Amino acid sequence: MLPRERRLPEEELKEAEKTGFLTGSVVEVFHDFNNQVQGVFYQDEEMQKIFSAYCDIVFVDATYKLNDLRMPLYVIMIEDSLGQSEVAAICLLNSEEKPVLQHLIKCFQKHNPDSSGIKVIMADKDIVERDVFKEEFPDASLLICKFHVLRTFNREITTEKMGISSAQRYVALELIQKLVHSSSEEDYNANLKLIETTCPRQIFNYIDTNWHNIRNEWVLGLTYFEGSLMNTTNNRIESFNQKLKTSY
Repeated sequence: MLPRERRLPEEELKEAEKTGFLTGSVVEVFHDFNNQVQGVFYQDEEMQKIFSAYCDIVFVDATYKLNDLRMPLYVIMIEDSLGQSEVAAICLLNSEEKPVLQHLIKCFQKHNPDSSGIKVIMADKDIVERDVFKEEFPDASLLICKFHVLRTFNREITTEKMGISSAQRYVALELIQKLVHSSSEEDYNANLKLIETTCPRQIFNYIDTNWHNIRNEWVLGLTYFEGSLMNTTNNRIESFNQKLKTSY
């Protein structure tokens, strides 16, 4: 059940749905089994048209602390033929649990038949998000934003977590930078071997366990073959989110 301070006013939501219908926009409110609001999906006609025209690659990210209810705002964005960013849909969510994210994606699919043509999804490494995207878009390649990749390595490879020295951490992160920027499978294997022979074993084990099998999603020289259109980050959404925060 939603905490009292995070409950959305039902009358206002109903009015928003009605207004959306009258203006040709999609405003869909979805609930859990207790009839508590879990999300509010919004997409106007222009968003639908732009997505239909450029649905090959989509960028998905959430921004936080944007509203009084502290509900994350999910943004779905596309890249047009000029390389410009266009918002395809937005959704306020009460949580980022799997059932809620599934409802968001199913809502998007319902109102956008061309979503079956999505070839690439750029997101972060969140396990729940990845599972939902892979289940709902089985034919699409999932890529991880380079910024999120490097941030995760920086967060997980620490002196405390790995039991290593500051010097060892510095060397490891430098080599991981090279690994992320590998230009080919051969280059990747060579850089990974360098990490294996240079760094403490626990660092190699971490990469081998958590990252190696999904290298096509984050190694830059390999993601190009997945149809990334030369995109390596979600910076276009990050920029949009920053503008939102300065406006509200």
